[in-house]
Amino acid sequence: SDLWSSRDDISLGTNGGYYAGRKALEAYYASIDAATRKKAQVLKAVFPEDLGEYSDEKLYGRGPMEIRSLDNAIIEVAADGKTAKGFFYVFGLVTDISERGPISNWVLGSCCFDFIREDGVWKIWHVLYLEDINTPAGKKWGDPKAIEQFPEMPGFMPLKGLTLAAP
Repeated sequence: SDLWSSRDDISLGTNGGYYAGRKALEAYYASIDAATRKKAQVLKAVFPEDLGEYSDEKLYGRGPMEIRSLDNAIIEVAADGKTAKGFFYVFGLVTDISERGPISNWVLGSCCFDFIREDGVWKIWHVLYLEDINTPAGKKWGDPKAIEQFPEMPGFMPLKGLTLAAP
């Protein structure tokens, strides 16, 4: 991506671990692409009257919706002007599709960046994205079993066990 540094030591850290290096990040993004395609195909099968005529290209991205605002920005540029670090608080409204159908979640956490200047342009070098809260909307934030209150839905069962590339 044009957003990431051209260096090979780029990384993304999440609650589940680190994607360290270009190949690990490429595998992560490829798994997001594959999951997005699969979710769209399941939605097409569940709602053929609405989506049955859609091409794979037009269908791509239907269903999940992720909004994660980066708020309260703190950015500090190094004295030499070659690197910078940033901290943002994250407030998100995320709707995903799983074996339980579409579920909307409240997401709160923080995101830390290391930026590096390449050819006069700031690029992402490292990211640490950590979620403090990721729970279904309308449920108690501290309930670790909140998602289990939504039943599995037969038409969405092909998504059971769908995961992203492991860090």
